[in-house]
Amino acid sequence: MAAKILIIEDHLETRDVTTIWLERAGYKVIVANDGKEGLAKVQAERPDLIITDILMPTLNGIEVIERIRNLPGEGAVPIIAMTAFPAERAKEAIIAGADRAIGKPIDLEALLFNIKALLRPKSYSAN
Repeated sequence: MAAKILIIEDHLETRDVTTIWLERAGYKVIVANDGKEGLAKVQAERPDLIITDILMPTLNGIEVIERIRNLPGEGAVPIIAMTAFPAERAKEAIIAGADRAIGKPIDLEALLFNIKALLRPKSYSAN
């Protein structure tokens, strides 16, 4: 079964290109146009991974990340933040609870690498 990825992005071109790329890589993609819609889809769709922009109307990405981390049963879902801002905004996203932060324009190969790393089942060794 394909992993389900939620993309929360208000910029149509970025959202569409990322969606096409991830669908071709075999993922099921759900999209939201802003942070408020994204939060609703987190609860309704229960994605395996979330990609969120930082600068968005209604709720910005930092607020979205913080709220997701406080949702019962959803707090552990991996989150990748996308930002066109300098490193300090990426750092702010990590502090808010994002697992990774990547810059825009998006390097789709790097995004795919990060998705695979975050979705990889964790292996535990018995010591």
